[in-house]
Amino acid sequence: MSEITTLRVISISTLIASLSGCAPPTDNQANNACEFLSHNPYHLQSIVSVTNDPRTQARILATINIESGHHAYARPVDTWYLKPYIAKRYHSSSQGYAQSTDATWRDASRYYRRSMYRLSYYDNLLFIKWYYQTRLRYISKTDMNEENLYLIYHEGPSGYKRYKARQKSVPVRTAKRFSSLSNTMTKELVECQSILLWQNQWLSG
Repeated sequence: MSEITTLRVISISTLIASLSGCAPPTDNQANNACEFLSHNPYHLQSIVSVTNDPRTQARILATINIESGHHAYARPVDTWYLKPYIAKRYHSSSQGYAQSTDATWRDASRYYRRSMYRLSYYDNLLFIKWYYQTRLRYISKTDMNEENLYLIYHEGPSGYKRYKARQKSVPVRTAKRFSSLSNTMTKELVECQSILLWQNQWLSG
């Protein structure tokens, strides 16, 4: 799997984006999904605005956790000039919270009929929700599970067909880890959903 990093040397434009609130700092010191959202009010408001379904919330949050670790500037580095400071070449155009490629990000922007912003946590949540919804047709009802959903997210429809039959590969192992995380988060969010909704209403004024 390609190494994903956040560049230690931040550009001026990146700094401005951070200060403007487009890429808010994330507190990852939490034991479960409920604590994570409670510790990150903007993330809570964003996920509740995208969906109130605990299963969907968990799937989206697990995707970001696995793909970028909630780092807005994460990119898959192929080779370095000076590791881990200066990247020479990136593995693909994938970047951001959702690790979306340029092409799929443009497709999502066309779907929502607006220019979506890469550094927006909310827009990344929308992207992930849209991606899963539009790729469900590639998975049969008997194969519909969290592992296969992640495989199609990470590898695309063609890659999904190539990897889903394998038992020993990095994408498959990661898909199993995603499935476990997503299922655990779902149970946690079901239990605390009413509290999170109350907290979100309080934050919204």
